[in-house]
Amino acid sequence: MRHLSLLLLMLATLPAAADVYRCMVDGKTVFTDRPCDSQAAPHALQPSTVVAPDNNKGLAKQHDQRLQEQLKARDQADREWLEQHRADKVEAQRLRKALVEDRVISGMTPQQVRRVLGYPEQVRRSTNNKGVVTERWTYRNGKSKRHIRFADGVVIRAGGRTR
Repeated sequence: MRHLSLLLLMLATLPAAADVYRCMVDGKTVFTDRPCDSQAAPHALQPSTVVAPDNNKGLAKQHDQRLQEQLKARDQADREWLEQHRADKVEAQRLRKALVEDRVISGMTPQQVRRVLGYPEQVRRSTNNKGVVTERWTYRNGKSKRHIRFADGVVIRAGGRTR
């Protein structure tokens, strides 16, 4: 009796292999263990993937290595972003200080220069052989002139006054 009980218990735990049918009911796809009609054929199922227990250690090690590489890459990207953010913040403070002091310095945009000096009397545009668009703005105050040079939309040289 004991052996029979054990045998029945083992049979009950075996995986059940049954046909699966795909049917359309009220416009919806339904999967069932019974055929929908007399012409229904079983739906082909993909075989299950079983990972052998002795292979788990290798997979876990690969996963851990990948995770460490991803964490290192993320940390490097974070360091680079923070470094760029700090540099951008320093540059913004430098430009803000120049604007407060009504000075034109390299790195300013045309809008910032107009805020400090107003609109130029003369603007000359050119494009060099590398495709960089340059501008030279000229300001006059009596007999003196001041030239501001831009390349790709930022001041590259803010000249002093000339006579």
